[in-house]
Amino acid sequence: MILPSADAQRQCAAGPATGLYASIIVPVLNEARLIGSFLRHLRQRAPGAEIIVVDGGSTDATRELAADLCDQLIITECGRAIQMNAGARIAQGDVFWFLHADVKVPSKSLDHIAQKLTDPRVAGGFFRIRLPRNHLVYRLSDNFAHYAGGMLRIRCADHGFFCRRQLFATLGGFPEVPLMEDVEFFRMLHRRGRVIGGYSGRGDRRDRRHADHRARADPGR
Repeated sequence: MILPSADAQRQCAAGPATGLYASIIVPVLNEARLIGSFLRHLRQRAPGAEIIVVDGGSTDATRELAADLCDQLIITECGRAIQMNAGARIAQGDVFWFLHADVKVPSKSLDHIAQKLTDPRVAGGFFRIRLPRNHLVYRLSDNFAHYAGGMLRIRCADHGFFCRRQLFATLGGFPEVPLMEDVEFFRMLHRRGRVIGGYSGRGDRRDRRHADHRARADPGR
């Protein structure tokens, strides 16, 4: 089900660096506390991108709050893989960027994505999750999780995966399984080429953790 949005007729704008147009796909479920501020932040940090909110059956005011702040709002069955695939099916962009509603993204993030995808060897990429505080224990946790994930080729969808539309279609989208669909999708990307890891700026992982994004990639991860 597709609901009308105040910005639904907005024309697709070219990406700033390469002419690539990005569609940002946001799966949500009962995110009323976060969705309004997140979408305003996203519009500011990623101007020109298409923003698609995919609701999995929220029982709070998520849909009402999101409707005027995104380009398309659709309702699907609950399940992140189902929701992200549904968003991709209606997306207009050349590049898909999958985000959760409880992070903040870096400034110039679209420039970063477009720049990295000019290399045909790159299948896609992600941003690095960072915990909110500068205390040593948090930095150690950040680094351990980051490098362990790199060795095991494990990343989760809250890292903000991005890839080209054509490759996403070739891969068949996210596997529609109950758990770990994001980990499997990440491994599928790896089998198709390099997957570029970026650093994040400070974000808002609810009360648990934050995503810290800087518009700089770490091409070795």
